[in-house]
Amino acid sequence: MPRRFWWPSSLADQITLLNNFSAKIGSYSTVLGWTPAQLGAANALCMDMVQAQGYADASKLTMQSVTQWRDMIFNGEPVGSNAGPCPQFSPGPVEAFTQGGVQQFSKLRDQIISNNAYTSAIGEDLGLLGSEITPPSPESVSPNLKVTVTEGDSVMVTGSMQGMNALKMMYTPKGGVAREVAFITSTPAGFTISKTDPEKPENGELRAVFYRKNLPYGNQSPIYPITLS
Repeated sequence: MPRRFWWPSSLADQITLLNNFSAKIGSYSTVLGWTPAQLGAANALCMDMVQAQGYADASKLTMQSVTQWRDMIFNGEPVGSNAGPCPQFSPGPVEAFTQGGVQQFSKLRDQIISNNAYTSAIGEDLGLLGSEITPPSPESVSPNLKVTVTEGDSVMVTGSMQGMNALKMMYTPKGGVAREVAFITSTPAGFTISKTDPEKPENGELRAVFYRKNLPYGNQSPIYPITLS
């Protein structure tokens, strides 16, 4: 089953991953054959990023207090009363930090995954594997498209593929029989429809169904009436 990218997109989730990794990596250091120096370096890398984010968060709160203090000085009441002392930022961490912590952690992850003793259970526990992507149930899936006739017999289809592999378009001329007119693998997509009588305008309906792993998946789309000219 496919997985999401292992490194979270939000800072909060990144900090959760780093804290989890730091708390658990010690229990795997012997299995992985790590030296105490390697374990210490891995923990230090995690804690540097955690501390940097913590100080940034604390500074944001202090900055909000500074802004409120400034506003009191400009427009506070009662007029002429004491505004109180300026809020002070807390001292930042004093140890030397290195840049590119995410890239360093990615290299560390690669080293762990390539270790002969590595297992997927270790990766799961340390947060080094993205969560599995569970496909939506067929009952909850149906195409939701925008269908436009761009020229006489040319059709443009837009809309989300919803993670599916393809989209089969069926066309039924008024009073006629449904037939496949396009098999789309990405949107937007354009295709042409041959009319029953090339010399006359024609009314008809388009309908679509998703395909996943070469098989129909989910419900059919709504019916989209069109006119070919």
